[in-house]
Amino acid sequence: MTAPYRLHYAPDNASMIVRLVLEALRQRYEVILVDRAMRGQNEPAYLALNPNGLIPTLETPDGSIFETGRSCFGWRIGMAHWPLHRMILHEGIF
Repeated sequence: MTAPYRLHYAPDNASMIVRLVLEALRQRYEVILVDRAMRGQNEPAYLALNPNGLIPTLETPDGSIFETGRSCFGWRIGMAHWPLHRMILHEGIF
């Protein structure tokens, strides 16, 4: 993984909010289009990242997150490195 985060997305999907958070926090990330017309979310490689086959999926150094809220806020064990998580808990922002 060249960037620390990889966002698997589809247009007109909940992935836009994840992308906005990554941009707001100035995080390096790659985007990977999931072709819903070709049912890309059901391909074995995608299901290995997200067993539910839902979009979006955010790959992080600690593994994949496939719930939009957690992608944005990092509310998960091992996500203390996630910038927004640090901002909320340690810097009192929001």
